Amino acid sequence: MTLVVFVFLFSLGATAVEVEDKGGVKIAVTRKVSQCSSEQTAETQDVVHVHYVGKLQNGVTFDSSYWRKQPLRFQLGANSVIKGWEIGILDMCVGEARQLTIPPELGYGNRGAPPSIPPKATLVFDVELVDLVKKPHAYDYLLTAKMVAVPLTVALIAYLVYKRVTDQSLEEAEAKRERKLQKRKKK
Repeated sequence: MTLVVFVFLFSLGATAVEVEDKGGVKIAVTRKVSQCSSEQTAETQDVVHVHYVGKLQNGVTFDSSYWRKQPLRFQLGANSVIKGWEIGILDMCVGEARQLTIPPELGYGNRGAPPSIPPKATLVFDVELVDLVKKPHAYDYLLTAKMVAVPLTVALIAYLVYKRVTDQSLEEAEAKRERKLQKRKKK
């Protein structure tokens, strides 16, 4: 079947497109970029700007950023888009175009996204990375600081609560002793 498609495309004057399977997403690079530095390559935590056309396998278009005349912006790795996009956009270069074929389990799954996307639908997205904003280098330090600060804050609060309860218990015990002493003195 692959040979038949290749021959058909070749007879139309199309060039062969290599398809890579990456984590279940079939990725076909439809436009390559001649030079791509690390500053132009999409990585986790970068904010990417992506133009896209989303289609069902039968070719019916269900959504497009071109309709809105504005690319979709999202942070890679923040789980704000379907898993298939997270996989398919990663390592793209600015200016590169890809076709992503996303199975249901990496798209909208058994539920779909009615009314446009039926349950268990395989999705085909033509995507172009228009721009990206690299994550700031301080982000790693900030993340580490947050990871340390939260448990320390919880521990501090727990300690303060414990200390207050303990101090109150000691004060109450002392007050009780004093009352007993006063009762004995009165007798």
